[in-house]
Amino acid sequence: MVAFNNYSSFDLVKKMQKALGDAIDSQGGKKADLMEFFKFYHCSNINQCAEGFCYLRESGRIDASKMLVRPVIESMFKLVAVHKNSAIFFRIAYSEYIEEKKWFNNPSNPMSKTNLDLLTQQWEEFKKLFQKQFPSHSINETECSTYQAAEVAESIDFYNSHYRMYCKFTHGAFRAISGGMRSFDDFDNTTMISCILGALEYLISAEASIPNFDEIKQEALNLCTN
Repeated sequence: MVAFNNYSSFDLVKKMQKALGDAIDSQGGKKADLMEFFKFYHCSNINQCAEGFCYLRESGRIDASKMLVRPVIESMFKLVAVHKNSAIFFRIAYSEYIEEKKWFNNPSNPMSKTNLDLLTQQWEEFKKLFQKQFPSHSINETECSTYQAAEVAESIDFYNSHYRMYCKFTHGAFRAISGGMRSFDDFDNTTMISCILGALEYLISAEASIPNFDEIKQEALNLCTN
């Protein structure tokens, strides 16, 4: 993941988001296994968040746009982590299952039993499909935190800086919601650029069509040195 020194170029965010959307469209109809689906949909999530970020930014809703930065970073951690080490894929899936189970395991919800049974059935089906597609992978029912995903993605510095900062906005930290973190506004665009670039690099490896990839990558990298 790229760490930027120069904080500018909303136009580049828009250009990269357009390239990402087109690259995702170029993958339509291709067959994929569970792991490739996982990576594809995290690219899609990065694209959707980036599209919303651009829309809000252009309409002057800067504060609202910041809420879309953290999910982009989280998707990037997971995308890169699984691409670097496929063994973590099952642990991420298991973590999501456990969190949904907590949600449904609520006695005050009259539908909780039905939802919990369905979730358990879906999880068992997922495990069977996983074992079929990846027979050499072990079933490791150990949860994987965002920090651990960032660690596998070799992005701990990014986690401890950018991710922690944007968590402030997500969790309603007073300094963030009261305008006390305006000095960090310049990080918004470059954080999006860094994450979109990671998604584009994965899609290139998956043979997506990105005609201007080299140009976009160079523009992004130039921001590191100018």
